[in-house]
Amino acid sequence: MIECPTNTTSNNYFGEGNGLIGISTDEGSPNATVTWDHPVTSGNGTVTVVSSPYESGDMIPIGTHTITFTATDSSGNIDICDFGLQVVDNEDPIIKNCPNDTTVNTTNGLPTATVSWIEPTATDNSGSTFVINTIKTRSMFPIGNSLVTYTAYDFPQFNTAICSFIVTVKDPESPDIINCPMDMTVNTTTGEAFTINVTWVEPTATDNSGETSVPVADYTPGDNMFPIGDTTVQYNVSDSYGNYNERCSFVITVEDNEDPIIKNCPNDTTVNTTNGLPTATVSWIEPTATDNSGFRLFINTITSESMFPIGDSLVTYTAVDLSQFNTAICSFIVTVKDPESPDIINCPMDMIVNTTTGEVFAINVTWVEPTATDNSGETPVPVADYTPGDNMFPIGDTTVQYNVSDSFGNYNERCSFVITVEDNERPMVECPKNITSSNYIGEDNGLVGVSTGKGSPNATVTWDPPLASDNSNETVTVVPSSYESGDMIPIGIHTITFTATDSSGNIGTCDFNIKIEDQEAPDIINCPMNMTVNTTTGEAFAINITWVEPTATDNSGEFIELESNYTSGNIMFPIGDTAVQYNFSDSSGNFNDSCVFVITVEGRKYVFLNSDVRALTIE
Repeated sequence: MIECPTNTTSNNYFGEGNGLIGISTDEGSPNATVTWDHPVTSGNGTVTVVSSPYESGDMIPIGTHTITFTATDSSGNIDICDFGLQVVDNEDPIIKNCPNDTTVNTTNGLPTATVSWIEPTATDNSGSTFVINTIKTRSMFPIGNSLVTYTAYDFPQFNTAICSFIVTVKDPESPDIINCPMDMTVNTTTGEAFTINVTWVEPTATDNSGETSVPVADYTPGDNMFPIGDTTVQYNVSDSYGNYNERCSFVITVEDNEDPIIKNCPNDTTVNTTNGLPTATVSWIEPTATDNSGFRLFINTITSESMFPIGDSLVTYTAVDLSQFNTAICSFIVTVKDPESPDIINCPMDMIVNTTTGEVFAINVTWVEPTATDNSGETPVPVADYTPGDNMFPIGDTTVQYNVSDSFGNYNERCSFVITVEDNERPMVECPKNITSSNYIGEDNGLVGVSTGKGSPNATVTWDPPLASDNSNETVTVVPSSYESGDMIPIGIHTITFTATDSSGNIGTCDFNIKIEDQEAPDIINCPMNMTVNTTTGEAFAINITWVEPTATDNSGEFIELESNYTSGNIMFPIGDTAVQYNFSDSSGNFNDSCVFVITVEGRKYVFLNSDVRALTIE
């Protein structure tokens, strides 16, 4: 036996009817989540229960569903129970991008406007929607307010959502007046200063709105009276939307036939502009006019004491009577001449620039170009034979001349300035590479080593002339600082500097170092000969032996110091041979120890060398 669940639950449970449990879909979903208790079973042995087509907790789609439970005991006996579910979609569709109210003007000449918009879209949890709209985009709308409605339905529940907006079409166009009468001229009624019963065809009107508007005026054809002179008849028309047209008017001129008389008409006159202005103030005695009607208008295009522009201006006085509008004209020409030259503003100052690197000129020199003003009001542009930023100027002074003229032939050439191109670029000088000498030693740490000539305190050194060039392409003078090629250069370290000077006084230098070395030992002069002496009486030695000490000369010309192991006149020599050694050296460290002589003391003969007994001979 099986008993179906009695406790069926859902967050969206809304009731039960006709044996069906009503459940709404989950929000935003085409399904509803439904749970129920396990059915109650009884029988022999174990009972297996299977539910179909859904189990408790499943998401069940929209529609009516029968949930069937099948119970099977261990003997294969089956019992069935079921209950009904109805999943209902109670959720309205969602309309997106509903247009805002919009206002447009009618299409020119039409009572409508074509209006377009981005149509809204609709979505629904069921996944199935359709939209119905009252008016489509790009439709024609009449003048006034029109409600546009979009209705979205879902299926199959037909839940609805509505989007609506108002399209307002305004009429900004005024009515058009058709066949506006032309100006007309009529004669006065006989014996009168006016005319009566003038007729004309009245104008009509059309309007884009389709209305039929009637123009109205303050005069009626065939029933009127007009005085001598001009009378304007004005027709106005408007539509129901407040658009107004007053562009129809015509003049009825009532004339007499006698011309006025003008007296004292001025002659043509010529004047110059007022200083600094494009005008001149001109005055004259104004003419007068009379007319038989006794009524007249005296009209002039320009009054006396007015300002006149440069050129010819026609001044016209027109006398018009008020009976027939007969006219008399007085005219004369006022000629204003412009004698003023333009003014040049901000003429550049003289300037000094350097040559372009490596060149005999300066290129692309810039300056702020001057401007010009003119009393005529023109904006003349000064011109020159050089352009800032695109030019080439040689070394020296170049005058740049700006000229300007106006269209009246006035000329100004009073702007000039001098561009001085200075050569401040040092000459390039390259020291000699080929430094030679018969006593060349070698080069070490930037020093060129040369030994002195034999017996000389100097060395003869030669080198190639240095190479010099200058951006000016002019001859460059090169002067050595201390020694020239081929000079005898004394012992020591010497910096040979070459100074190159161009015609602008710019100086470039290079140098190299020479080390003159003294590698010659001093020469010893008059080295004493060996000598033999007797012992001092009663002594085993000899004392106060003298000799002429040797001297030395050196190629350096220095005083040469000597050193010796014995000194003439105050030395004691033992019996035997004693070697006397003289050494000479110069300040360059050259050493000569070639002066040695022997002093032999006779008696018992002992030979001593440097006080050390070397040998003993007994005779």
